[in-house]
Amino acid sequence: MGSPVKALIYCDRCADQIVSKDDLVTVLQWPGLVGAFHVRCYGERARGGNPARTPLNSQAVIWLMIVFSLLCLGGFLFYTPSLVWIILALIIPMLRLSSWLLIERKIS
Repeated sequence: MGSPVKALIYCDRCADQIVSKDDLVTVLQWPGLVGAFHVRCYGERARGGNPARTPLNSQAVIWLMIVFSLLCLGGFLFYTPSLVWIILALIIPMLRLSSWLLIERKIS
């Protein structure tokens, strides 16, 4: 039983293969759900006319998840116990999970 074959991930900007998680930046984009970029391509995109989005695989998203979930928990407990607060609290973790499932787990 051999190891599972990893899918090849290509940069959405330069179309070169991304071979390392250290060189990977994932962002939410349209029409695909998650886009993959080299770190340098993401930086060049941020400097160009197309504004860069917050990477889904960054520390900023982890902190955003924590803060947003706490705010939604507060809204659920102190404002109104509604399912909407739970759904709102799950949006960012689901985006992070989709980044891992669609892109990050495929890179060794």
